[in-house]
Amino acid sequence: MFNKFGLFTDNTNLYTHVMNDIMIDTLIERCKTALKEHPDLREDIHGIFDLCMMEIELGESESHEVELALSDLDDLINDKLKSARG
Repeated sequence: MFNKFGLFTDNTNLYTHVMNDIMIDTLIERCKTALKEHPDLREDIHGIFDLCMMEIELGESESHEVELALSDLDDLINDKLKSARG
């Protein structure tokens, strides 16, 4: 929709939509990398991703849920590496 000056009036929503797509793409790529590097964590990685997508489908903030998922993914991998070190 355009305002009287010919400017798109919904730039915030457009920007948010584009940023959310970028964030979800980032999550997908991080999950793919984690699966390659830590195949033993496959179920946990899939669980993190699935929970994020489910929460978004239920109406939660996409950016917030992706941030949580990325943090959970980092924590999962860091915990694995810490336990491997003893």
